[in-house]
Amino acid sequence: MLNRYCATILLLLPAALFAWDYEDDASASPYGNGLQSGDNGNSGTSSFSSWSVATNGGNIFCLSTTVYGGSGTINTGGRAWGVRARGGTFDSDSPIITRGFSSGLPVGTKISMTLESGNLDFGGSGDYIRAGIDDGGTTGSYLYWSGGANWDINDAGTADTGIPVSTPIRVIWTLQSGSSYDIEVTPLTTGTTYSASRTLDVTSAGVDGVFIRAHADTVASERVIYANSLIIDETGTLPVELDAFMVE
Repeated sequence: MLNRYCATILLLLPAALFAWDYEDDASASPYGNGLQSGDNGNSGTSSFSSWSVATNGGNIFCLSTTVYGGSGTINTGGRAWGVRARGGTFDSDSPIITRGFSSGLPVGTKISMTLESGNLDFGGSGDYIRAGIDDGGTTGSYLYWSGGANWDINDAGTADTGIPVSTPIRVIWTLQSGSSYDIEVTPLTTGTTYSASRTLDVTSAGVDGVFIRAHADTVASERVIYANSLIIDETGTLPVELDAFMVE
């Protein structure tokens, strides 16, 4: 009830506050029949490529996060984008979805999306779920889980957010230079926001896309990650309070 009340207030604020360059979520009409390469529900003005989907032996879908072990917290219109791995040889059958920027992003740009884990059953040491920003060749910065208790960060180094992987989150990356950025990881249920200034793992090309990926190293294991409510804000004014606006 509180989230819906907050959303009503936010919708009454001046439209300029929500003048994001790009916004897309799983409730958009292109995702009514699932998620395929070429899908794009962009409701903003920035040039942002369509989704590229590579199943690599796994599953890519657009449905409620409750189908494969999630809570439904990040759903919009009853669904979210999902990636599911069910075992195989390391890195050779990891399903992944990616989306590129058509041009470089200025300093101060904020990139945001919601994330939720699904089933994380027994598996091998190489299992993981990941979601983040990259430069098409290097990892950039991503949230991940690989057998621990919490959402962790991988970039030029690593960090533990202290937020349990079972907790749905909103992540906001703020670009500060070609190699530095600020990150905020906010629980969408209960918990404390993790925030830090960190260094990207990128080449000279800089950040040019987002990705969501899962890998299950053994046949007996299952790894599922969901994402939704993707926002690119080149004005740098994206408020954290939009967590209430983005989820049902």
